[in-house]
Amino acid sequence: MSNRVYLYCTNFEGLPTEDQSEEFFSMVGTEYEASARIPLFWMCLFSEDDIHISSGAHAEQGDTAHQRRGDDGSEDDEDDDFEDDDEGDDEDRPHAYLSCERTAGIARLRQRSPMLRPVLGAERHALYEEWIARLEAEPWHRILVKTAELDMMSEAGELEQELRRSYRDLAGLDARRSWQMTPAMFNLAGLDPECALDASPAWALAGSANSATRWPAELEQPAELESAGATATVPSARPWWMFWK
Repeated sequence: MSNRVYLYCTNFEGLPTEDQSEEFFSMVGTEYEASARIPLFWMCLFSEDDIHISSGAHAEQGDTAHQRRGDDGSEDDEDDDFEDDDEGDDEDRPHAYLSCERTAGIARLRQRSPMLRPVLGAERHALYEEWIARLEAEPWHRILVKTAELDMMSEAGELEQELRRSYRDLAGLDARRSWQMTPAMFNLAGLDPECALDASPAWALAGSANSATRWPAELEQPAELESAGATATVPSARPWWMFWK
């Protein structure tokens, strides 16, 4: 299992069960995917009030009800058909996921945009604005992030704790109107604290669209990092979120 996380704009209320997957996929927009992380741009859609807990029925099907569509251009093209019978008990447990009204999420993105501009740099902040525009173009009413595979990377309840820590930190940033990544936010976003946000790859910030048109495009490194050559810090290709155990 590659511990994928998925984001959808949808009219479906809540988290679909396996029996509801066909109905769910009939009312979703572009599918976005990330590997072992909730990308920073996704995080900025939500608040602590948007953390919900699934029932065991939802957790059992997890993200196995996912239907890949089109030429995805995502981070990891490994086969999704791998099954681990030893993880059956984990798949039955409730887990935290994120869901909010699309308009409320977009409002948070816009609210946080001025704080992010200085730390993202011009090119990555333009990608952030592009992310807002893509979500504004969706006709659906809600945004859902499916996290069942991410939850399986840690002990029961730890994902919810990490989400709450991150969103309490983010609420503090909102109050101060100043951006500073915290350890919990770095963990959840799967970002290397040694790598500046303005040097992070596009997929680490925004995930990847599973669509015929690849999005996001690759971003250039800032000129000062290019001139540093081999001495520049490069983000790890393998997310390290919750691998302290």
